[in-house]
Amino acid sequence: MKNNLVHAEFVPSADTHPNALLQDTPPQVIAALHSIYPFLIAANRVLSFVTWTTESYYRNFVLMFIYILSVLHWNNYIIIVLPTFIVLAYCCTNWFVKTSFVDTAYFMTPPTLEEIVDTLDNFNMRASFVSRINAPSKDFRRLFVNLCLLTPFYVYLMKNYISYKVWMVCTSLFVFTYYSTWFIALRRLLFRLKPVKRLLGLFTGENYSVADNELEVTLLNLNTKNSIDRNTKVIEFHLLENERRWVGLGWCKRMMFFERSPYCTLDLKQYLGSLDDFCFPKLKNYENTKWIWLDKSWVPDQKGWTYCDNYWNHPQHGDSVTRYTRSRQLRRQCLVVLNK
Repeated sequence: MKNNLVHAEFVPSADTHPNALLQDTPPQVIAALHSIYPFLIAANRVLSFVTWTTESYYRNFVLMFIYILSVLHWNNYIIIVLPTFIVLAYCCTNWFVKTSFVDTAYFMTPPTLEEIVDTLDNFNMRASFVSRINAPSKDFRRLFVNLCLLTPFYVYLMKNYISYKVWMVCTSLFVFTYYSTWFIALRRLLFRLKPVKRLLGLFTGENYSVADNELEVTLLNLNTKNSIDRNTKVIEFHLLENERRWVGLGWCKRMMFFERSPYCTLDLKQYLGSLDDFCFPKLKNYENTKWIWLDKSWVPDQKGWTYCDNYWNHPQHGDSVTRYTRSRQLRRQCLVVLNK
């Protein structure tokens, strides 16, 4: 009986093909990324602790517990708390330096380029999460001035109602837990209350109304050929698509954490991580308004890309070696049916 032979073609493994990212990246860039990798690990750990994005929150809670215990019972347990705090601080610093720099440089296997890029992306996302402040700087200056003017009120509270230790604990807890998920959810729930919005508007001078009154007036006064009737309008939304040039990666949507996001409005006030994050505005007097897209997707403007320097200044239409950022307008038509 003859043996039936089955011939099969095996697909070569991924290891036999050189990585495209490794091929397109100059050796100088790879060497520089390898040299800063321990610092990226350290910065990532610090930001993960600040933003509460670690695998476990026990370090955050332990630090909060030690801080509260130290502040509230400093006079009673100063002999025990102070040496313990110094020893814990030394141990934590030693562990942080060893795991971030020493082990990475001497004992761990060299990281691949993909691991370095992923670590850089994580650092960029966490840093963007920390610095996600889109309001104008003048509003924050006004908020800072108003809070400073309330200093006599703080002194009055600490003298008559609460002690300075409780005040320090409450303020520190607010700072420690500011970026935690449950505190963010609590702030969003409180922000839905009208008294909270009015109080913030009083301190910052910003209008925190959910309804877009300017757009509502514009829609009511809009009279174009594309409009069907008074309550049915055809409008066009505009966004900016932003990209940055990275050495070895080319043009991509990996932005610096302190600058604009990959997509934003023309006035740079609303930032979007992707086009799927775009939301229709809410109209105060037309709560049942229907929005229907007429275009299947966002269409780039005919003018194309506008190239800028590293700081989004000095725009020009042509690319050059001194251009590190670029942006272009995207438009998309929408049918609006106004219903009260």
